[in-house]
Amino acid sequence: MLDYLRIAKAWTIGILTLFLVPLCSFAGVVYGNTRQPGGKALFKERSEEASTLPANAKPHKGEIVFLLHGLMRNNQDMMLLQKELVKRGYKTCNWSYASDRFSIKELGKQLKELIDKTPMTTIHFVGHSMGGIVIRSYMDQFKPTNVGRVVMIGTPNSGASIASLFSDYELFKKSFGPAAIELASDSQKGLAQPADFPNTEFAVIAGGTGTKYGMNPLIKGDNDGLVATEEAKLKGAKCFTIVPLHHMIIHLEKSTIQKTANFIEFGFFDAPGNTSKSNE
Repeated sequence: MLDYLRIAKAWTIGILTLFLVPLCSFAGVVYGNTRQPGGKALFKERSEEASTLPANAKPHKGEIVFLLHGLMRNNQDMMLLQKELVKRGYKTCNWSYASDRFSIKELGKQLKELIDKTPMTTIHFVGHSMGGIVIRSYMDQFKPTNVGRVVMIGTPNSGASIASLFSDYELFKKSFGPAAIELASDSQKGLAQPADFPNTEFAVIAGGTGTKYGMNPLIKGDNDGLVATEEAKLKGAKCFTIVPLHHMIIHLEKSTIQKTANFIEFGFFDAPGNTSKSNE
């Protein structure tokens, strides 16, 4: 009986996802990367830098954390994570980029240009969804030697099968741009395929139900509604965990924010003195 209830729940969430994804994507267009009829972005690329630390924060001198949002979002989507990192004494750069207008490789180049403007001894990264792939593109292209730690949240590290389902449709291509096509699990470009992070500590936080059914019946196995847990995994991760949260909100929930900040600061999902299986 329990299995039937899980299946029913998974299908219900999956069906809702089919309606929520276009709605949330439209909201991302309106508030982030919306284009005018002439093709110009209404909101230009920008980054919000937090350089003023709270009085009680212990500053991490020479360190900065770059935050990258996902497809069709903007830097407002990463503000809760940014606030927690600032509270812990980190200088941050919350980058809002045109995720629907450029290829992943081009976005990696744009990230390098941004980083070059903010020279620091050590740089860390936090990426949600496609943001993690852009980080990987930057590291693969430019082989930086000053990267400290990286956290990827709901990132389709081996491609997203849900993108493969729709990648042949012109409406999908026009709505989501070239990077979304490259995220497909069957992409021939190999931009979202497994690859190690050499000499860099990194962690992966995936969403899912913890069962074999997942939140979306269109995706095989456990998933967060858009990305399968198996697609989020990446060889060499120091820490990996699955949280029971949908892709759209996984990076907004308190436990995810704490795990992310803890890993950037300590190298584990839990602060020193607190052990948990989530560090495994």
